[in-house]
Amino acid sequence: MLNGLTCTALLALWSPVLFAASDMASEMAAEMYETGPRDSGAVSLYSEAYRSNSTQPNNSAPSLLLSGKGSKQMSWWEMAGDAEGDINTSHTNARYLNVREAHVGSLAGPAGIRVQLGRKLEDWNKLDEYWKLGMWQPLFRWNVLTPDVVGLTGLFVSKETSNVRAVAFGSPFYIPELGAQMSVSNGSLTSSNRFIIPPPSQISMFGGNLPVHYQLDNTSILRDVVMHPSAGGLVRVGQSQGAWGKVSYLYEPVTRIMLGYEGYLFPANQDVEVTLHPRVVYHHVASLETGYTTERWSGWLSVMGERPVADHTPGFWTTEQITPAVLASASLDWEAYGRGANASHVSASYLYSWGGASPDQGPLAVPGVSIFESRYPYRSAASLRASVPLVGDELKHFELAGRGVYEFTVSGVLLSLDLLYKYDRHWQVGVGGDAIGSASAGASNGGADYMNLYRSDDRVRGKVSYVF
Repeated sequence: MLNGLTCTALLALWSPVLFAASDMASEMAAEMYETGPRDSGAVSLYSEAYRSNSTQPNNSAPSLLLSGKGSKQMSWWEMAGDAEGDINTSHTNARYLNVREAHVGSLAGPAGIRVQLGRKLEDWNKLDEYWKLGMWQPLFRWNVLTPDVVGLTGLFVSKETSNVRAVAFGSPFYIPELGAQMSVSNGSLTSSNRFIIPPPSQISMFGGNLPVHYQLDNTSILRDVVMHPSAGGLVRVGQSQGAWGKVSYLYEPVTRIMLGYEGYLFPANQDVEVTLHPRVVYHHVASLETGYTTERWSGWLSVMGERPVADHTPGFWTTEQITPAVLASASLDWEAYGRGANASHVSASYLYSWGGASPDQGPLAVPGVSIFESRYPYRSAASLRASVPLVGDELKHFELAGRGVYEFTVSGVLLSLDLLYKYDRHWQVGVGGDAIGSASAGASNGGADYMNLYRSDDRVRGKVSYVF
C-alpha cells in the first residue's frame, strides 16, 4: 500500500523550492471553536511519543513552533495572513514553514464588492471542512491524525448584502496538498516522517528477493504541475441567524497529486527499475447545503458530488484511478453554556459516501486492488466533538477538548483528547493523546482504509506555549 502522504511527499522530490515555500499546517486546537483575538502569535515547545516504533527515522524529538496570524487595514485595502513554522531539533528535513492564509485585497466599497488576491480560506463546503477530506481545498498532512484545511490560491471577488453573499474564484495556478518531504538515496525513497509508507524496496521473484530502485521522471514542476487553472463560485442566501442555503461549484485539479508508474525487470542486473510520474487530474465538485442557526444551536445538511475528468496516460503506465462520487453529511452543534472563549460546545455529525474508489489500471495493476491510499477515508462514519472549560476563572482555567470518530464499515475508531491549562493571558500548558485502529483493512467497495493504515500510530503529546 502506497499511502496518500507518500504521494504528497513525492512532489517535493520534483520541486524542493515549491515544497519549502508552500507547506501548510495548523494545530488541532485551531478547529476547536477558537475565538481569540484577530492578531495573535505564539512560541511553543512541542514534543510527542508514539506507541510503536516506526521503520522511518524518528521525527518526534522536541520542536520549536512559531505561529502567528493577523490582519492590517488601511484606508481602502487590507492584508491578512496565518502561518506556522516548525524548527525540529534533530532532523532538518522535518522542519517546515506553513502558510495557511496570505492575501491582500480591497475593503468592501459602497456596492459591497471586495477583491482579494492570494491564498485564502473560503466556506466552500461544510461537509469537506468538518470531515477534512480535502475535496475542495487542499490539506496539510504533516500529521495524518490532525490534518488541516488550507486555502486555495488565486483571485477572489465577492459581493455581500444583508441576505446574500456571492463569491467568484479564478486562478492560473495549482498548489496541491502538501505534507512531509522525501529523499532519494541509492534508488530508495526515505523520509523522516513516520506517517509516510514507502513503496517496497524489494520484491520476491525467481525464488529470491530482487531489489527495487526508484527514479523520478523529468517533470517540469512549473509547466506540468503548477500551471493548471481553476475556477468556481458560491452563493449563500440567509443571515447569520435563521435559515440559510448555499450552492457551490469548482472546476479544479484534484487537490492530491495522483501518480503513475512503470516498472521493468533487468535480469542482467538482478533488479527492478521503477519510474514514478506525477499526474494532475481535474474534477468537478458541486454541493448544495442548507442549515439553521440560533444563538445556541446550529445544524446543517450537505450533499456534494465529485466527477473526475479522465486524463490520458501512456498504456505502459500503471495508474491510480478515481470515479464519480456522492457524499452526504448532517451535523448539529450546541453551545451548552458560557459565551465566547469560555463557551462549552458539543457537535455531532454523520457522513456517508458512494463511489469514488477504483482499482488501479495498467500492466502492473492487481485486478480489483489499488496500492494507493484512498481519497475517501470514511464510507459510513459518525463523529462527536466537545470542548469544555473546566474549573478556574476567565484568565486562569483548564480546557478539555475531545473528539471521537467511528467508521461503521470497518469497525474503526479514532479518539483524541486534549487538556489545556491557561495560567494567564500568555502562558499555556497542554497535554493530549490520540488512538486509532480498525477491525478491517478497508470497505468492500473501496475506501475507508485510513484507520487501518495508521493503526500503529497511537501517541501522546505535550506543549508549552507563550501567547502574545
